[in-house]
This record gives sequence, structure tokens and C-alpha cells, in this order.
Amino acid sequence: MTGLTQIPNDVFDDGLWTSEKFTKAQAYCDLYRLAQFQAGMVMKRGIIIELNPGQIGWSQAELAKRWKRSLGWVRRLLKYLEKKGHIALQKTNVSSTITLLNWVQNGTANETANGKQKVQQKDSKRYTNNIVNTENTVNTENTPEGMEFENSIEILWKKWNYNSESLPTNSQKNIIIGALKYNSDVDGFWLPLLQKRRAIKEGGGFTHNSMKYWFESGFSEMETSKKKPEFRKTKTGLNIAYCKKCNEKHFPDEWQLKQGSSCCHVEYVPEPIKQAV
Repeated sequence: MTGLTQIPNDVFDDGLWTSEKFTKAQAYCDLYRLAQFQAGMVMKRGIIIELNPGQIGWSQAELAKRWKRSLGWVRRLLKYLEKKGHIALQKTNVSSTITLLNWVQNGTANETANGKQKVQQKDSKRYTNNIVNTENTVNTENTPEGMEFENSIEILWKKWNYNSESLPTNSQKNIIIGALKYNSDVDGFWLPLLQKRRAIKEGGGFTHNSMKYWFESGFSEMETSKKKPEFRKTKTGLNIAYCKKCNEKHFPDEWQLKQGSSCCHVEYVPEPIKQAV
């Protein structure tokens, strides 16, 4: 029978739903609750995996725990559902992704054949599965790693914004997501750089203010502040300077001072360099 039955998410979130061992039919229904309602991502072993609507980012071990079943039971059920054409399993080195082939969104259902995703018209009416907060651009709520991923975004935002209580916009959130795609190591990579950024800014050094540019490449272009040397002046206003290499005394003007010494072509210093005895 064609068509679609809409069930409120509260039914699946009720403690009664997960209070006992799942039946095969119940587990199959639960996959629809766990699926992404829009494009999103999960983090597995430090690697970001992108998910499309109708895909599930839970591992088989996590499903076994949720369903109160053995890992073998879960594998046999998924193999059966795949054989029947209900789902498609895509395995990677770090995880496996489940795609619901009868997932309906905007009037279409997904079908996967020979590893390629196709779209087939199923109904004349338009339905959307799992309608929850559709304004979000990143959906991580249906994955165990979702909270961890959201925490990473929050940590980077607060470090960037100096622990401000303000929330990032969707655009700013997507910038951080892009940064996590580049390197997902928050503690070992991004936090030391953000701490360095703050120290440099407070010390008067240079660092890009554009959040987008900084997270894309500006993090590698920060420079600490160098205290400008102070030169004594002659009565005529010229600088008293010494070649940093040979110690020869010069009287450059401001332009010549910036060019460096005419003798060795190195920078000037305000005092002669003490020679080792």
C-alpha cells in the first residue's frame, strides 16, 4: 500500500519505546527515527563523515546497545533489510552508514542501485520525514557523536569570541564546521592556535580579524609583536645607528634606516654589538 503514516517523534522519545528488547519490526521503524532529516555530519575516530537525509550515522555496536540486542542480531537484521531492498549499507574504514531506500522527502524516495543514488517519485503528495527544527543547517541530534560534535563547535566559538555568551550565527557555525573538516583535533590543533591568536592580539601583534579567513588559512599567518628599536638622534635629526654585522657607525635618515646598512646590507641596531672576547 502506497502512502505515508506520520508518527510524532515524542512516541520514539518516550521511555516506553526503549524499555525492552526491540523486535525486528520495531528496530526497522527505529531506523527512521534515527535518520538524518537533512544533511548533517558525525565525527568518528576524529574523522568527519557527511550524511544525507535518510542516512543513519549510528554504528552497529551503538544500535545493539540501543536495541538491547547482540551485535550478531543487529548484523543479521541489517543484512535481511538490505536483501529486501529496504536499506543500503555503505562501509568505510571507520564506520558504516545506513541509507533508508524508502525515505520520503519532498515527494521523493531514495533508491540506491550499483552504489549510485537515484530518486524516484513515490506519491503525488509531499511529505517530509522527521520534521524537527528544519532551520538548522547542521543536524547532529540523531547520532551519539552529535553532542560531542556540537561541543567542539561551542568550544571553538567561545575561544574565538573570548568566552562571550553570544551564540554563533549559522554562517559562523559553518565556518567552524569547515575548520573541523580541515582538522578535527580541537585540543591538539585549534585550541593552541586560538590561544596564540589571543596572546598576539593582546601583545599588539598581527592576526587576521576575519573569522572566515583566519580559520581557512589565516591561522598560519600570525606574527608576534616586535618592539621597535629606539635610535638616538644627532643635532641635525639623523639617526645614530650601527651595522648589526660589522658594527660600523652610520647616520641614516628614516628611509635609509629602513633599508638597512650600506656596508653589509643588514639591519641597523641602536647600539654597537659587543664582540666576544
